Amino acid sequence: MLIDAHYPTARVHTLHAKNIRKNLKQSLGRSRVVVSYINNCLNWKDLQSADEQSYREQQASNSLYFLPSNDVEKFINLITKYRSVFECKQLSYHQQLSNSLVSLILNNDASAIEHQQIYKVLEHVENVGCSANSLIEAVLFADNSASKVVHLHSENIASSTRPKTINTHLVHNMYQQSIYAYFYFDQRQVCINIREWDCELFIPNSTKKVVNKRWFGNFSLGYLNMIAGQFMTLGYIPAFEIHKIQNVKILDANREFDDNNHPKHGIYKLMGELIHQQNAKLVRSCYSDDLVLRIDYV
Repeated sequence: MLIDAHYPTARVHTLHAKNIRKNLKQSLGRSRVVVSYINNCLNWKDLQSADEQSYREQQASNSLYFLPSNDVEKFINLITKYRSVFECKQLSYHQQLSNSLVSLILNNDASAIEHQQIYKVLEHVENVGCSANSLIEAVLFADNSASKVVHLHSENIASSTRPKTINTHLVHNMYQQSIYAYFYFDQRQVCINIREWDCELFIPNSTKKVVNKRWFGNFSLGYLNMIAGQFMTLGYIPAFEIHKIQNVKILDANREFDDNNHPKHGIYKLMGELIHQQNAKLVRSCYSDDLVLRIDYV
């Protein structure tokens, strides 16, 4: 895979910050800090001065922009050619979410499409051939919104051989956060059984950990609320059952860590903030004997 050697333009970074502000309900200033960190810069001013300069290698493992411009152009030309197939009725529920991959394509919002998604689409088309059906299949596979899960659920219902429980990753490089979860549907209710919740955001060239920033809890809760909001937009009532955050078990939720800069210090603090949410409680999972943090949305 070729790697693009230049930063995106300042306009792309501005749109990225606005995306975080809108979808994770963060202040614009905090959103700019997150965008700066993702791009291995300490602050917004440093990032703006790097406009289209040679790229510094990122500490974050989930790279956001890495494809050469000709691959991005190839993707844009492809979705432009087949644009009409994404307007079909069978994809209508994908269009209900403004940040589903289908909606981003229909809204010509290429700057909000992660390069990992573009790479997955191009790879799939290259392997199986280019057609309207293969492109739809590739886009639905590369999607990272709740509509992907609902799509898999509808396919499982239609199949007599597939298991009814869905387990998949939702990876959002735009926010450097991801979950691996089992999704249990019961009519219009969905239990999102999160086995692992990770954040790959780092403070560049620093021994300090971003999980210990005062705003990290609010930033993480914004991510969780975004996922819940997507399911509610699609007509489902979500509930989370969280097993682990950054490889720390919920069983350890009431502990403290003396080293204020150790990652566990921030994770314990985040767990405490989550437990004090109005509809949160520590319970035994409905689907295992594990202690989980359950958060209901009503």
